[in-house]
Amino acid sequence: MSLLVVKAAFDREAGVWCVSDSDVPGLATEASSFDLLCMKVEVMVAELLELNGWSDGREVAIEIIAHSTSKIQFAAPC
Repeated sequence: MSLLVVKAAFDREAGVWCVSDSDVPGLATEASSFDLLCMKVEVMVAELLELNGWSDGREVAIEIIAHSTSKIQFAAPC
């Protein structure tokens, strides 16, 4: 079984999850939630792999790694 890694990041400015890096050439998408992004990635990976001749019955695992950065600010001491 092949393992394909897809990295996802949350774009706070745009308010969407997006594919930031991938083992799948041509994979680029975004979604309003992480769950929706995962569903879109599964469909798109299958389509892209089929277009590239991978539709030979092999099983492929997709690992989606999510990353989100937050900032907090402390009040200045009095």
